[in-house]
Amino acid sequence: MLTSKFAQTRNSMHTFSRAPLAKGQKWLDQATAPAGHNVSFDRVRAETIPVIASIADRDEHFLELKNGKRIVGGDRGKNFSSVISFIDRLKIKEIPYTNGESYVIIDDDNNYITDFIDPSDKPISQFALSEGYELLMFSECGEKISRNVGWSFDPFNCIIHFSGKNPKSPDWEFGEVSVEGFIYIGKKMSSIMGGIDEAMTSVKEEMNTIVDAAIAVQPFKFSTTEMTTVGDPYPLEDSHWPDVDYFQCLSIVIPGFVFEITSLDRDETVMTEMRHLPTGDTQIFLNLPWSIQYECPIMRYDYDSGQPGIGNRIPVVGKYKFTAMAFVTNAGEKIPVKKTIDYIAHPEEVVPTPQGYELSTPFEDGTPVSILSMPPHPQYSGAAGGFGYYSDDDTIVNVYGARSSHD
Repeated sequence: MLTSKFAQTRNSMHTFSRAPLAKGQKWLDQATAPAGHNVSFDRVRAETIPVIASIADRDEHFLELKNGKRIVGGDRGKNFSSVISFIDRLKIKEIPYTNGESYVIIDDDNNYITDFIDPSDKPISQFALSEGYELLMFSECGEKISRNVGWSFDPFNCIIHFSGKNPKSPDWEFGEVSVEGFIYIGKKMSSIMGGIDEAMTSVKEEMNTIVDAAIAVQPFKFSTTEMTTVGDPYPLEDSHWPDVDYFQCLSIVIPGFVFEITSLDRDETVMTEMRHLPTGDTQIFLNLPWSIQYECPIMRYDYDSGQPGIGNRIPVVGKYKFTAMAFVTNAGEKIPVKKTIDYIAHPEEVVPTPQGYELSTPFEDGTPVSILSMPPHPQYSGAAGGFGYYSDDDTIVNVYGARSSHD
């Protein structure tokens, strides 16, 4: 009756991802052992176990004797010594309050052994299992105890169940029993996933580093208010401001490699002096019309009559606005400036100019032109720097292969 009740309860709770802890327990409603449906990834195996077709295959290829104990080894097992471990004739221990019907397997230190490998864990084919993983039970005198005696093994919960007679029964004739089999000791998915998380974090950090180091264009908006005067006001001859008496040099340092400056007041590109400093900064210099009286830039001139050129000229002062376009890193840092390569101090580092260098643009007949093998045309050498050459059809060829006709 108890065995029948155990089977019914187990089947029912298995549906709901729970199973009775063991055969023989009195309070079946307190079942706590997992049934295997809902398994956390810290119990899921992450490494491949080998095929062990039979017990004979196990003994010949996967086990070796060491210090009187059989361990995983041999010609095939040595490659899986960190994945599977062999349990060699360990004792069993009754689970309390199960009437001697359920047992766990313990080691020499009385610790429970778990994570057993079952033949069904490694199918050889659709119709064959790795029978070498079978859990075997032996009597006290070393004889194999057949399962026909009435025992079974739950590999998921690592519990041995007895039906009928058991080691506590008066008719038990096998004495103290022992078992042997394989357990899984390899990595679990929790450790693999943890490693993946760490690897992803590392990759993300490396990608962020790469992205941060990439070059980006950073606009800097500034005005003459933020600039510093350099020296004293001075007259500037040949200026496109003929009515301006004085100019003032102003400067500002931009934290980046500035390549273009735009005047927002005139909406045009400003051609001016810039110094790219070893720190990665760019110092900009601008010469602007200057009012000595008001000590600020002159924007334009008006006349007190209200009509251009009539009456007294009045300077209109204010501030100029600019945008400096600069190269910076994507993280907003300045681009590092490498040490200067000094060809004057080290002429041996100068790359030799190749002799007989041929242009990539050929003539119509497909023959490439060498700028070193053609004599300069007397009409176009000298002031032109020797960049004009005669071709066979009496046209001038410059160093870029372009042609121009001549008289």
